[in-house]
Order: sequence, then C-alpha cells, then structure tokens
Amino acid sequence: MPFVYYALWALGVRVYIKGTPPPPAKMSTGQTGVLFVCSHCTTCDLVFLSFVLGRPILIVTYSISRLSEIISPIKTVRLTRDRTTDANMITKLLEKGDLTI
Repeated sequence: MPFVYYALWALGVRVYIKGTPPPPAKMSTGQTGVLFVCSHCTTCDLVFLSFVLGRPILIVTYSISRLSEIISPIKTVRLTRDRTTDANMITKLLEKGDLTI
C-alpha cells in the first residue's frame, strides 16, 4: 500500500479527502470495525478506499474467481449464501477490522 500514492501520482490520479475517516477497530475498548457498502464495486475502488483510510480492509463477496482472489492486492473473503453462517462470519471479521461488501 505505501506505493499506491506514487502509482496514482504517476498515472495522473489526484485523490482529495474531505472529512476524517472513522477510527480503526480497537479490541481493548470493544469498538468494532466499519462495514463499507459499495454499490459499484471493483478492486480498484477498494484500493482507493484502503488508501484513503490508511489501513487495510477486507473484501467480503459472493462471486469472485480464484484467480481474482489470488492476484487481489486486498485480502478477500468468500460468503457462503447461508445467512446465518455469513452473519456470524461478518460479525467476527468486524471485530478484527473494517470490511467492504
């Protein structure tokens, strides 16, 4: 992630951040991570989000190929389409940090 800024700069992309990002999850105080929901989601969007937050985020998705999962610069987690199982997994992952769906 440290090289993202320079890669964006070299490509002519300028990122302007307004406001302050939410604080990261803290296990000691019981504060969980933030769930970001994107209506149009590509891996590039999530790299921007992670860059702006200044910390890694997880991608939680239903449909992703094995190849995309392997080459993604951001860690991905597959959902099972079972509501109970997925809800429990998302709850556990939010305790560790931020998620994007």
